[in-house]
Amino acid sequence: MKFVEKVFLFLKVEVAVHLSRIGLRFMLAAFMGPANYGIFVLLKLIPDYSEKLGRLAVDDAAIYLAGKKEYPVKEVAFTLFFLILLMSLLFVIILLWQSEQIGQWIFKDLTIDKLLLWIIIISIPPIFLIRSMLKLFLFHDSLLIYNCLAFLPSLLGLLIGSIAFIVFDAGIIGLFICFGVIYFIALLIGMFFYLKNFGVTPVFKPVLVARLFGYGGRLYLATLANFIKNRVDILIVAYFLTSKEVGYYALALLVITSFSRIPAVASMLIYPLLTKRKHGEAVKMTVKACRHVFFIGLIFCVPIFFVVKILVASFMPKDYSLVPGIVLLALPGVIFTGIIPLLQSHFFGTGRPSIITKAVLYSGIVSLAGNFLLIPKIGLLGAPVSFSISSIFMTVLILVRFLQVEGVKLKEIFAFKKDDLSLYLKLFKLQK
Repeated sequence: MKFVEKVFLFLKVEVAVHLSRIGLRFMLAAFMGPANYGIFVLLKLIPDYSEKLGRLAVDDAAIYLAGKKEYPVKEVAFTLFFLILLMSLLFVIILLWQSEQIGQWIFKDLTIDKLLLWIIIISIPPIFLIRSMLKLFLFHDSLLIYNCLAFLPSLLGLLIGSIAFIVFDAGIIGLFICFGVIYFIALLIGMFFYLKNFGVTPVFKPVLVARLFGYGGRLYLATLANFIKNRVDILIVAYFLTSKEVGYYALALLVITSFSRIPAVASMLIYPLLTKRKHGEAVKMTVKACRHVFFIGLIFCVPIFFVVKILVASFMPKDYSLVPGIVLLALPGVIFTGIIPLLQSHFFGTGRPSIITKAVLYSGIVSLAGNFLLIPKIGLLGAPVSFSISSIFMTVLILVRFLQVEGVKLKEIFAFKKDDLSLYLKLFKLQK
């Protein structure tokens, strides 16, 4: 199966799952109200931040080493699972120890049930292991199992949790219990299929561990900085404003992230391929993927925005009327950063992560400065404005380095070709 066809196949699943997730989140937000929905979103940040902080990018390093055939895949997989489990348990201990301080720091004057924080923290190890296992399934080109494990747990957790919250009045604790149980079951199923189909070699090599942490460390800073850059704005909103504004912005972010699904899918699929290709082939693949992703994203962004505007106006309480405006202000940043995940995968897969690290750090500084300057002055709308400015800045930095290092011309990425449209139409017909 060709790379572009794989992207469309994944997008078919992604669109269905993401639209379902958006529908459930909008419904949950309507029942919760902006303030309670904002608290829910802030609580969800705990496992999200933990996963990015605690995995140390050893899973990406594992794919790189396996792709370059430095070590047998079965040895890499066993070592990866062992390290991820160890790091997740260590992170759980630290978070449980500091749970009260975390609650006070994130939620300020709000009182959060300690049991709720403990339930969320205990669900972290399955999330760590599932995210790492997904990369290995992609490496083995096991797309069906990947799709099931990547999309079903979060969707089922949200669906069952929403039913528990709305129908059975289980509260936010019941919602997060559902998430935790579903992720634990998904981990058992995923591990069963991986061991059955691919297996592991239970051997512990200190040299392999050193290589995983060594190359993972080079990737970690860029990955973490990019994650924080894209998520820190919601924490700054929570710091300067209220949980109600967090609810507005979180719902807008849900829509904004839907625009990033095309580059995210392409990036996820291209990374294992780049680790196996010669350098010249990797450059050509990246350039072609960037061109396709940019124009497909451009085509879809306007219709999605108007669908959201109609959805909010027709079905949501008037409290959420700010959401379309937030999305509109963030659109320039979303459109121009579409190629970033692909360029990141290119530099990661060809052994040059430092280029991404520097660009993300510089744009992160711009993002922090913009949020701290704009949110106190113009309120909630300062967050999407800062997002767009910092995102475009990061795109320029990384794109210029890519053009310089690889000798690629700008028109090769942004010049639309007649054959591209016929390819898209053909692929849409094939995916029906």
